[in-house]
Amino acid sequence: MPRLESLRRAHDSGTEEHRTAAALVEAVSAPVPAIESEIRGTEKVRIADPSARPLTPAPASAESERIAKEKRRLGMIREYWNQLCGIVHTWRGSDGYDQARWQQATFLDASAEAEYHRYRTAAP
Repeated sequence: MPRLESLRRAHDSGTEEHRTAAALVEAVSAPVPAIESEIRGTEKVRIADPSARPLTPAPASAESERIAKEKRRLGMIREYWNQLCGIVHTWRGSDGYDQARWQQATFLDASAEAEYHRYRTAAP
């Protein structure tokens, strides 16, 4: 963002360079709040009460619905992240570009990745 903001300020308003930099600022910044919203949207703070009775297990349909909802949430995070990675990919090889950070996400979570690798290892 600092690089884009600097580029935008370096060109007069109304020029193609200014418009292009402004559009990139918008494109880069758009997925960030969406990712943050998806990540924070399901955070629930729960204070443990040692005197409370143990929680009863959720009915199977409620649990499968929760799992499906979580997969959708993780899918949205992955989609937004991959969009952001695609936008900043243009700067690959530039000073300050963090190659390790800007990797596209393939799996929804670590367990899905581990399952994939187990499957690949067991495949004939």
